[in-house]
Amino acid sequence: MKKYSWEKIEKLVREAQVGDKNAMEELMKAFENYIYKSAMNVYVSGYDQEDLMQLGFMTVMNAVEKYDVSRSNFINYITLAITNNFRCLIRNKAKENATLSLDVDLGEGFSIIDTLQDEGVNIEEDYANEELGRVIREAIEGLPFKLQEIIIYVYIEEKGSFKEYANEYGVNYNTVIKRKNLAFEKLKRALKTR
Repeated sequence: MKKYSWEKIEKLVREAQVGDKNAMEELMKAFENYIYKSAMNVYVSGYDQEDLMQLGFMTVMNAVEKYDVSRSNFINYITLAITNNFRCLIRNKAKENATLSLDVDLGEGFSIIDTLQDEGVNIEEDYANEELGRVIREAIEGLPFKLQEIIIYVYIEEKGSFKEYANEYGVNYNTVIKRKNLAFEKLKRALKTR
């Protein structure tokens, strides 16, 4: 397009509007680089670069027919028309893709929704449980060692009962129960503050 002046383009448009095929071909050559660059920046499923180039050339032909030489500048008019037609194609293709149902048959009796559903997975519940587990672990880690040790022995590692803990560590059973109750009180307070 660099070798064509505004006046030359306007002259070619007027000639093409009265049926001069050579003028139309020259206009297409004038905008070929712009069409090519625009087409290279567009991806539409089912369209290759040749298809997009053809759309650009058809836009030039339609624009020549509709252009009013007394109103505006054809260069601005055509570059906007080419850009808008590519955008329109993208929008239409997106609408077409957006109307597909998740129940559409993929073959052999399967649908998209079948591949997405997993009855055993609940992302929100899993996240909430994971977050709760993290908060509880932090609260347990904040306990004094002797209280932590009882909770870990009985509830986390499940090595045995409070009685077995008392026997293994040589601590009075009543002391173990008091420590457990104290640990639960501290955990309860810690969890309430979070």
